[in-house]
Amino acid sequence: MFYFFKMISLKNIIKTNCIHLIAYLFLVFFSCNNRSSYKTENSMKIKLEIQSGELVVKYLNNTSSVIRLWQSDNSWGWENLSFILRIESTGMQINITRTKTMGWTKNGPGYFEIPPGQEIISTVQLTGKSWEADQSFSIVNNEIVSVKALLNILSTPEAKELDVWIGKAESDWLKLSPPHNWLFNAN
Repeated sequence: MFYFFKMISLKNIIKTNCIHLIAYLFLVFFSCNNRSSYKTENSMKIKLEIQSGELVVKYLNNTSSVIRLWQSDNSWGWENLSFILRIESTGMQINITRTKTMGWTKNGPGYFEIPPGQEIISTVQLTGKSWEADQSFSIVNNEIVSVKALLNILSTPEAKELDVWIGKAESDWLKLSPPHNWLFNAN
């Protein structure tokens, strides 16, 4: 009888461990296939601030290793950053992206590095010639608005070869009251 109970408990242990092993292999297989060379989503954070009347994007590296991001002055990095401007009173949104027509005379996959636990700051002027909005900024002149930054770096052969961070990150909404000097160049 003792042998019978021992056999049943051994069968249960084997069955339970097989189920755990299959579940583990399933998770590993699908996480590797779906994310390819994606870093963890928590590894890269972006934050928006207004500093000295200018919109500033902070790229934060929350890892223990260097993160590489594409520079925005080449075709690999040109369209990676975009913004959403939301009018708080109506909920209306303005999508802001890089201009689609860009003639590259010299182009190479340039990147910058963010050391572990550090941040890189970049000033952005959304009314410059390199940005397009799907609506006029004049509708936000006297409105309370919120702005959000979106970073989306796609997997390319160059990104994999140069170990550039691949993935998506977005800032929290930054709520701002008029006047919007950061948007209208009126420092």
